[in-house]
Amino acid sequence: MKSSLNALLVAGSMMAVPVANAEYIASVGFAPVGGEDLVKTSGEDLQAGAGFYADIGVLHQPEGSAISYQATFGLKLNLVSFEGGDADIFSLPLNAMVFYNGDNKFRFGAGFTYELSPEYSLNAPSGFSDNNIEFDDSLGFSLEMGYLLNEKAFLGARYTSIDYDMPDGQVLIPSGGGAPVTSIDASNLGFHIGLMF
Repeated sequence: MKSSLNALLVAGSMMAVPVANAEYIASVGFAPVGGEDLVKTSGEDLQAGAGFYADIGVLHQPEGSAISYQATFGLKLNLVSFEGGDADIFSLPLNAMVFYNGDNKFRFGAGFTYELSPEYSLNAPSGFSDNNIEFDDSLGFSLEMGYLLNEKAFLGARYTSIDYDMPDGQVLIPSGGGAPVTSIDASNLGFHIGLMF
């Protein structure tokens, strides 16, 4: 919890400091699939890395340079409902990316994501046990491709490779059965739209 609070303070200070040639940036998106199944239903499954996400931050491109630097902070949520219950997984991603900006409106970037307080919650049907897991804060790696629609709007696709580790001494039984595990794959591919302002 303390590490999460420290990271939040760092993120807030980064976004509050004015930088020459910097713009604020905000985006919303969706990762249709990603990571291991936490809950399997007759309809939609709950995957650890999939779901909706939104973030806000700063984008800085030095004058005359093709390289830009982006730092964002946001949230990610995936949820599913089923007869007699529901489940969700939530986290707060902090992203730091470096981009190469081409002359044809495309940009390509790589960087790190640090997901704060990933938490899985299961409200089970009557007769079954509820479950709540607070995973450790997790560090991952991201690749992103973006396309500039106009001077202020853009589209993007981002792949993130990341695992969520169980707290010390705890294990998780995979939804499909099998041996208990101490971490789960939460990697995902997401698509978003954003604005610079």
